[in-house]
Amino acid sequence: MGDMSWLREFTLSMIDKLIGESLQALAKIISYGRDVITENDRIMTHSYSSTVLAFLEESASRRDSIEVVVTRSGPGRTGEAIVRQLSDSGLLVTFIDDTAVGLNMPEVNKVLLGADTVSADGVVNGVGSYQVTVLAARHSVPVYVLADTLKFDTTTGHREFDIENRDNTELVAPADLTQTVSIRNPHFDITPLELVTGVVTERGIMTPDAIIAFLNNQSIS
Repeated sequence: MGDMSWLREFTLSMIDKLIGESLQALAKIISYGRDVITENDRIMTHSYSSTVLAFLEESASRRDSIEVVVTRSGPGRTGEAIVRQLSDSGLLVTFIDDTAVGLNMPEVNKVLLGADTVSADGVVNGVGSYQVTVLAARHSVPVYVLADTLKFDTTTGHREFDIENRDNTELVAPADLTQTVSIRNPHFDITPLELVTGVVTERGIMTPDAIIAFLNNQSIS
């Protein structure tokens, strides 16, 4: 075998480039995101998102007087991880069970979510995001998704997304149930774009119509 050091150096340089571009995109998302919150906002977030957390921590560093309502985010410990990360930020944080989202939504004036994927079909995010946005719509609470355009799926037409079932034991020990009971513990769900006020990207804040136009242009090019 020949000297492969060039391949290693090339790979490392590409990794550095991607990391740099990702950090630049995050900085731009945080900058544009400032336009969607105001002093004394009470913001609800659901499902772990490093982008949303970075935005909230940056808001805390600017001493914005906001409160964050964090949901349990499913049977896993996602919500707990969010609370622990925000606990030293200086933000006022309230931790609630997912079953209390409807009860708390009237006291919230923004919802911030991350995204695994954004497509013409909707926003794929941690399971429970769909019901959070439905309740937000019921109470006229705007919903903003923070995601860079690398997460945009330009596939045309309807697509089935893998909801990735989690460990069933998070819900119940299967041995405690009869064989007539099946267990479903999905990791993701999909929220229709019509329930999203806007997606905050490194290109700016995009409405659902702007997202569709962007995806159509990308699929053509």
